[in-house]
Amino acid sequence: MRTCNYKHHVGDRLLGDVEFTVHWNCCRLCLSLIRKREREKNKERVRKEQQEWRTQHKKHLTEYNKQYMQSSDGKKIRNASYERNREQKREYDNKRWRTDLTNRIRRVANGAKYRAAKLRATPRWFDQEKKQIEDLYLHAAQLTASTGIPHEVDHVIPLQGKEVSGLHTFCNLQIITEKQNQSKKNKLLS
Repeated sequence: MRTCNYKHHVGDRLLGDVEFTVHWNCCRLCLSLIRKREREKNKERVRKEQQEWRTQHKKHLTEYNKQYMQSSDGKKIRNASYERNREQKREYDNKRWRTDLTNRIRRVANGAKYRAAKLRATPRWFDQEKKQIEDLYLHAAQLTASTGIPHEVDHVIPLQGKEVSGLHTFCNLQIITEKQNQSKKNKLLS
């Protein structure tokens, strides 16, 4: 059995000289401890070297990260991280959204803009369809309650579309899941 220069017994699983480094003549465990001490002594230099390496290999890192996050391991890690931090992130986002003055002003402005667009997009015959539209919103709420999946009433042709703007009428409304509505945003899907 071979012992390390740092005076501790390495053990039976050592595979001859392969486990020992040439320069330090020590086992991998000792070498990792030595390197850790060196990194802690020279934190600034190590940080700078890592930063330089990342800038030189930015394209490779981006591609690697993209592939890894699409792999099953990456998805597991991402989902686990999301689950661990879900409540904290929700609290942080809510607090920031409610307390930050810029966000509050933006929220109020966007709400006013949407209500104004909805008023402009409401035709004169809206009163005749009002009951049908209310029933559609009620049906969306019932779907949410029965399935557990959030459903929303969406405008097929958006009220504030870039190419075309629709009306706030019964025939322009549809019930879709919240996730679908968020991915659709303000687009006209064909």
